[in-house]
Amino acid sequence: MTTRAREGFHAKARDIPGRPRLRPRRVLADKAYSSRADRAHLRRHGVQAVIPTEKDQRANRLKQGRRGGRPPGFDRERHKERNTAERCINKLKGNRAVALRTDKRERIYRGTVDVASIRIWLRDPVHRSAAPAVPGKRRVATSAARSGASRSSAASSPG
Repeated sequence: MTTRAREGFHAKARDIPGRPRLRPRRVLADKAYSSRADRAHLRRHGVQAVIPTEKDQRANRLKQGRRGGRPPGFDRERHKERNTAERCINKLKGNRAVALRTDKRERIYRGTVDVASIRIWLRDPVHRSAAPAVPGKRRVATSAARSGASRSSAASSPG
């Protein structure tokens, strides 16, 4: 039996009909989820935990010496992706309908999230493409700057 998995997920082949159950390849979480039980649960299910350890857990492990065991693996570069996802969700929750989930049906809620995403994308100045700079020409940033420049030149000219 062959199963296709989406990127970032892996599927287990099953003997019963139906869609394959997908599990994430890794979980990005904060220090609150760094307990031994949480890590053991993820390990049992074949999911890599990208969770930093708390300082007290680290200190207790070091205090035990050799009996403290090896520290759990932690990939700093992968954990940076969590920050990006958190900021995205927080921006989406700036929209009240997304934060409160006032819509009954899932497809309507997805539409609300899509509209909120589009509004964020249109409002975000980082992703707007600027006109290419032409060598030798000066570009004025805003219309306010242009109107301010024309007023000052009109005031200084004799009339």
